[in-house]
Amino acid sequence: MTKFDITQYEIIFSEPDRIKTPYSWVGHIPFAYLIVKLIKPSILVELGVHSGNSYNAYCQAVKKLGLNTICYGVDTWEGDEQAGYYGNEVFEDLLQYHEKNY
Repeated sequence: MTKFDITQYEIIFSEPDRIKTPYSWVGHIPFAYLIVKLIKPSILVELGVHSGNSYNAYCQAVKKLGLNTICYGVDTWEGDEQAGYYGNEVFEDLLQYHEKNY
């Protein structure tokens, strides 16, 4: 049986183009890159985007790999007990970045 070697996938070493607080998902970004590389989805939906660290990682991988994936980020952008509550500025900041880059 052949062992899976994650280090053979160069994309996992890519630096994220944008990181915002909260940083709780940042450690998973190499996995986001890898999953996009391996699956090459036609549609990608993320539920719970918050400031966009994971969502932007997916979009960055799609762009870098030249895929025709359509990405959707779904969130209320109001927050909750776990993430904390915040105003519309989090959504506006993410939207501005997304429109400029993707």
